[in-house]
Amino acid sequence: MPKPTLATTKWGLLTGTWYLHNRCPCSDGGCKLELFPIPIWGGWIGGLRRLSVNEQEPAGTVVYFLVSVLCNGSGQYVVRVWNSSDCGTTTQVVAGASCNTLSVSGLVLIPGGCHCCGCFEGEAASNLLDILDSEPSLPPWEPPPEPECDKWCRDPCDPNCCPFGTPPVDPGGNPDCCEACGSGACSTVKPGGHACGSGGCSKSESMFPIQYSSGAMVLRVTDLETSGLGFPLGHTRSFSNRLTVSTNPGNGHNWFVRQWPRLQRFSIPGQSLSRIAVTGDATSILWFAEAGGDVFTADFGDKSTLTLDRTAELFRLRTPNGSVTEFDMASGLALRMTTGTGHLIEFVEWVAEGSKPAKLQQSAVVNGVTITEQLVYAWSQPYDLQLESVTLRRKEGSGAWQDVRRVSYTYYQDTDVYGGDSDLKTVTTEIWTGSAWAERGTTYYRYYITLPGSSSSSSSAISSSSSSGSVTPPNRPVPIHLLKYVLNPDAFARLSADPAVSDPFTASDAIVAQYADYFFEYDQEHRVIRESVNGGGQVYSFSYTQSAFANGYNSWLTKTVETQPDGTLNTIYCNYAGRTMLKTLRSGSDEWCHFFEYDSTARIVLQASPSAISGYDQTKADLLNKVSGNYQYLRDSTGLITTYQRHAP
Repeated sequence: MPKPTLATTKWGLLTGTWYLHNRCPCSDGGCKLELFPIPIWGGWIGGLRRLSVNEQEPAGTVVYFLVSVLCNGSGQYVVRVWNSSDCGTTTQVVAGASCNTLSVSGLVLIPGGCHCCGCFEGEAASNLLDILDSEPSLPPWEPPPEPECDKWCRDPCDPNCCPFGTPPVDPGGNPDCCEACGSGACSTVKPGGHACGSGGCSKSESMFPIQYSSGAMVLRVTDLETSGLGFPLGHTRSFSNRLTVSTNPGNGHNWFVRQWPRLQRFSIPGQSLSRIAVTGDATSILWFAEAGGDVFTADFGDKSTLTLDRTAELFRLRTPNGSVTEFDMASGLALRMTTGTGHLIEFVEWVAEGSKPAKLQQSAVVNGVTITEQLVYAWSQPYDLQLESVTLRRKEGSGAWQDVRRVSYTYYQDTDVYGGDSDLKTVTTEIWTGSAWAERGTTYYRYYITLPGSSSSSSSAISSSSSSGSVTPPNRPVPIHLLKYVLNPDAFARLSADPAVSDPFTASDAIVAQYADYFFEYDQEHRVIRESVNGGGQVYSFSYTQSAFANGYNSWLTKTVETQPDGTLNTIYCNYAGRTMLKTLRSGSDEWCHFFEYDSTARIVLQASPSAISGYDQTKADLLNKVSGNYQYLRDSTGLITTYQRHAP
């Protein structure tokens, strides 16, 4: 089904997250007020609220209602409310001169018997919908997409090099390894012929990993993948714990899908220019400045370009490897990607509301026969539009489709103990045997429901026991949607086989912790401050400090101290762009330092090894105190210093 056309007076990109207030007057004179975020896809706002018997609905009923807002060409918003009884009304509310006005309110009366309100008052009920100012569902900082490696990708390969695909990673699993992406494959050789690990990139993540500059976890999972046609096609998720507002693109709160890149437009506080972000991976985001006209300038010296074609109603993203991704002008949704060699990967069908893909397809001619591969997305219907499964299928020529692999998803409900409503719960992979689906394994997630308490310290932890006991509406707070436990298939199988566990989904946190591959604790800013891996066998802790220095590529902004399981300390100083300037490793009285200097486009121009560094001073913005071109704490005649010079474009 084709995606609906959204008529707008401006190209807009009304994306991000808005808030919906649901007000309900009650007979006792009170007024129930609910506040929950609604993700926007272009001109549409689509959000779900499921009401349960604990929220004063008639006994035994579960009522759904969906709110959508469509920006039309007359500068108005069409507000629609409907529920499982298919009742409601439509009204237009004038919201200013253009569709860029981010404020609208409307009174929507719900006929008797529909009971869409949070409290039920016989035959009379109403919802007052207040659409407030948009807040982008993006990290609160502006991280670069590995700027010094614009053609080279870390392990796992950065999606900005291969936006729709998931190229194979370095067999050695070296997280410092820069890899070249070309035709869907990765090399273990960096620019200049250097082997992986020999320099050229500053390490910005811990081992498992956590981003040093932000406290964001780097958790990517490929549920399904094929490279049978020479180009990768798959479904890769990544989780973000540092969003300003939780968002749900369809695979659970705060889970992004690499194969669903999209554009989001927003403003950064203190900057006059708005930005367009290309999202799809939680921690690898391309940023473009809206400098006027139809061409947008990439931040941090990235060589990608973003242009607007008003005639075709498309944005086009061109990356250094030659790929071109086209996005719908109104919604910001990705439509298709063409590789540098001309190979096409395209969304060929959308679900009814147009904000979710139904089929992603690629084809290639092999020995004179056209081979077509599709990812078929199944969505829960008709109200919540959560991804239920992704099926990989293949056909030769005009033959019948043959199933290959499938991944299925389940989600928490609002009365569950170990996750908030619509949090991703399980991921089950299967293969087609020719006659039936055979299960290959299940991944299981648990989440924090609340951020208990508050502290003046930015590193106060979320209690690991916060989810013990029953949490049910109406006393249940708005979930924070932060990952707590991750059990990959082997760990989940061991938990399920434990004789003391009758049901792995109801097992206590204390038991789950013994099997979990990952356990996370957070501070009040949702940064990871403690990470336990391999059933608690290894524990890493993190503390964060921020300087008052002005932003600059050679001026440190964040200091992160990582305590490793053996007690050694990694201290990492990063600039405002999240790039590592100085990393020190301290064990006892011994300390080793690595230093990086950047040019005006955020590319490394100098790298100093421990043998060349005599010390550092964190009261200096650049840490090594550069005066008249000379660093105080760099030795003049001993130690290894590597400098980098680049040819002009």
